This record gives sequence, structure tokens and C-alpha cells, in this order.
Amino acid sequence: MDVYLQALNSLLDESDDPHASIAVTLHLGGGALHGHLISHRAWREAWLDQIHESDPAVAAFLNTALAALPTDAGDPDPSAAPYLHLRDVTYLHGTENAETSLWRGPVSAVSGWSLTQPRL
Repeated sequence: MDVYLQALNSLLDESDDPHASIAVTLHLGGGALHGHLISHRAWREAWLDQIHESDPAVAAFLNTALAALPTDAGDPDPSAAPYLHLRDVTYLHGTENAETSLWRGPVSAVSGWSLTQPRL
């Protein structure tokens, strides 16, 4: 992972502000996406909220199941490190755009990145 992107990701994951974010554009194999880089904690809460809107029982089950996963005392979520978490995402592919509220993707899929969002 790029050391600068890693620093931004770590800063957000360690922030006490659940609303902390930074606008980024990520370049992936087939296109680019832009949105707001957020902490894993903020992404997980928003993800569970979306599931809760659809089916509260499924959200409750997932929340309980995820809380039961073993973790290292110093790492609240060992799966967060190799992933980036974004909200308010637009995926750009050729002349086509697709929007989604949340995105989680492996750091290894990122071939480049920049701050802010592109002017369309």
C-alpha cells in the first residue's frame, strides 16, 4: 500500500470523530471511483444501518455475529487493514457512471489515487 494512502487510512481509522472523511479518487483496473474515504467503524455502522432499513432482524443477527468474532486486543478489526472504505461513491468507467452509498475494496486493487474528486 502506498505509504501516503496508508497514513490517511490509518488517521481516519484512529480518529475519534465518526464523521471524519477525506475526498479521494482511486484508480482501479477498469476505471476510477471517487468518494469520501472513511474509517472502517463508520463504514460498518452505515452498512449495518442500510441492512437494518431492509431487515432489522438480519441487521441484529449480523451485529451479534460480528461482535463474536475473535480479535486481537490491540486491533478492533483485523480485516480493516487491507481494505479501504468509502461513502458517497461514483464509479467512472468510460462514459458510464454508477453511484453507490458505500464501497469497500481491497487496497491491492488500487493502482493510483489522488485527493479530491475529479471535475466531470
